[in-house]
Amino acid sequence: MSGFGTFLVENAFIDENGLQEALREQLASLQPLGRLAVKEGSLSEEQVRVLRDCQREEDRLLGDLAVDRAWISREELERLMKLQQSRRRRLGEILVEMALLSQDVMQRALSEYEAISDLRQRAIGKVLDEMPRGRLIESLIDFAGRHLERATGEAYSLALLDVDPRCRRPAAVEGSSAVVQRLIGAGGVSFAFLLSREWMEFISSRMLEFSVPPDEDMVEDTVRELVNLIVGNALSALGPEAEGLHSEPPEIRPFQELDYGQGGCVLLEFLGPRGVVLGLVLFGEEAEASTGPTPDEGVG
Repeated sequence: MSGFGTFLVENAFIDENGLQEALREQLASLQPLGRLAVKEGSLSEEQVRVLRDCQREEDRLLGDLAVDRAWISREELERLMKLQQSRRRRLGEILVEMALLSQDVMQRALSEYEAISDLRQRAIGKVLDEMPRGRLIESLIDFAGRHLERATGEAYSLALLDVDPRCRRPAAVEGSSAVVQRLIGAGGVSFAFLLSREWMEFISSRMLEFSVPPDEDMVEDTVRELVNLIVGNALSALGPEAEGLHSEPPEIRPFQELDYGQGGCVLLEFLGPRGVVLGLVLFGEEAEASTGPTPDEGVG
């Protein structure tokens, strides 16, 4: 994932409208996972049909349902997801095709972005390497992007990744909620998406393949499941390194009630066709001993 599109807008190579138009075109090039699995011989058309029927009854992703039924392995699902992303058209190519950038300007902008991005990522990587759970945080960041794209069927880029030892609260949509899951143990962390009600309804509608927003309980159950998948996959990917950590059930709190503590945070901004989704990883001892509301006291 990259923030090339954001870099182009911030440096006046293109405007926001041009970026959104190009992202929509990029989204259209993303082949559905079920169709790709059939083409690759991983699943049959009948199996994909059964899985899609199951999705209407369960708030689960198609790939995870296939793994649960032992129709494909977790490794095969990861391969398919990587293949799906690799075949998505590059943003720069689309911008040139749409005549929003010339080939020369696009190449110059890409070179500038890669140089800045490399320096930034090295600095952030050094900070993460020094954290007790740096690898876990990297895994959470990785799976947050993957599952957001899988849940919505849209292409998202990591527009901002920032480590803030003072953990300033980001600006968020008024009335937004934190869908948060805590990992308890030495060097525990909390992961959260900050979502408005509109975003929650959109994500749940896409995950459940509903043409209209599902009811309130289904909306909240679905976004909890999304965060649960991110955290669960991040832990599984670490294997023995995750020993000693266990997760609590995801809960939904008003954004203003999210307990930041004093341990710092990693701020994520995922940019997609519909705007920005904010994510947070809170870390340090305070993440282990958060005193926020119980699940029953979350947003109703």
